[in-house]
Amino acid sequence: MNGLELHNDFSGANPRSPDRVRKNPDGSVTVLPDYEPETPPGYRFRLDVDLKNRGADVDEALLRVLWDDARYMGLRRRIFIRRKGGEGFSPVAAAPGGDGTEVLFRFPVPPGTTEVALLPRYGRDDLQALVSFCRGFSGFSLQEFSMEHGPLGVLCFRSGGPRPAILVFGRIHPYETAGSFCADAIARAVCSDALFRQSVLSRFDLLVIPVMTPAGVHLGFCRRNGAPGGGIDLARQWEHKDPVCRAVAELADRQPIAGVLDVHNWMHQETDGIKFVNRWTAARFRAGLEGAAGKGRRFSGIFRRGLFAHRPGGVAGYLQGRGAFCLMTEYPWAGRDENEMAELGRRSLLSFCRLLKG
Repeated sequence: MNGLELHNDFSGANPRSPDRVRKNPDGSVTVLPDYEPETPPGYRFRLDVDLKNRGADVDEALLRVLWDDARYMGLRRRIFIRRKGGEGFSPVAAAPGGDGTEVLFRFPVPPGTTEVALLPRYGRDDLQALVSFCRGFSGFSLQEFSMEHGPLGVLCFRSGGPRPAILVFGRIHPYETAGSFCADAIARAVCSDALFRQSVLSRFDLLVIPVMTPAGVHLGFCRRNGAPGGGIDLARQWEHKDPVCRAVAELADRQPIAGVLDVHNWMHQETDGIKFVNRWTAARFRAGLEGAAGKGRRFSGIFRRGLFAHRPGGVAGYLQGRGAFCLMTEYPWAGRDENEMAELGRRSLLSFCRLLKG
C-alpha cells in the first residue's frame, strides 16, 4: 500500500494524533486507536480513518490495528469500509496474521477516498443531509443547543399540538453508531411515510436526536461526551453543569417528555439487549418488532439484568424522574447492514408507541 495515504485529520477521527499512525517496512500501516482521558486501562471501541488512493488503479491496503487492550479482542476482528460518497459499508474480516492485541486487515482500495471504521460511520455530513431532507415536512422544526464542537440538534415533529413528546436518541456513547442510523431512519419515515407518521404522531409529538454527544463524536471518544475536561458518561451520570444535561433539562422544561427510547449498540455481537422495563413489557416490545431483529438473534434475559426493571442512570434516569417511560435497546452491527438497522429503528419506535398507548 505504498501508494496509499492514511488520514486522521477530520472531525470524528480516531486516532487523532499523527504519532499513533506509523508506516512499516513491509508497506503496511499500524494504527493505535485512542481512548479518552480518565478511563484507564482504556475503553477502545473506536477506529475511524480515511485511506486515499491518488492513483488510477485499485491498490491493496494492509492495515495493522494495535488495540493494546486484551479485553474483547474477538469483537474487534472486523471493520467496515465504504468509498466516500458511495452507498453502504462493507464488512472486512481480519486476515491471517497479527499477534496478541494486533489485528491485520487486507482489502482493496479503489481510486479516491475510502472510509475505514470499526462500526459504520455516521458523521456531520449525514446529520446535515437528514436535516435538509426533513425541512420538506411542514410539521418539522429544528432546535439547536450550542456546544463546544458543534450544536446538539433536536429534530422536532408534530401534527397539531404541542403535546407530550416521545424522545428518541442515539449516540449517548459516541462510538455506538447504530443509534444514529435508527434515529435517522425514524425521522425520514415520519417525513415520507403517511402511515408511519399517523402511527407515531396521533397522540404524541416526536423529538429525535441522532447524535446526543456531538463533542464526543468529534473528538473520537467512546464513552464520554467530550464536554470540557473530557465530559461524563451520559448513560450513567447526570451533572447539571454539563452542557448536554443542561440542554436535556431545558428541552424537558419546554415540553413534557412522555417516553424515552434510547438506542445503543453493544459489543456482544450475537445478542440484542433491552433494559429499564419488566419482562412482560419487554416481551410486548419484542413481539411488536415483528421479526425485524432477525438473524436468529435472541434478546438478553439475564446479562446486565436486561429484562428486569431497574432505575436507569444518566439522562434516562433524569427523564424517568420527571415522569417519562424509558426503554433502552442495544442492537449490535454483526450480521446487519444500514438498511436492516434502519428498519429495526422504525419498528422499534412503532412498538414503543404501542406500549405508551396501552
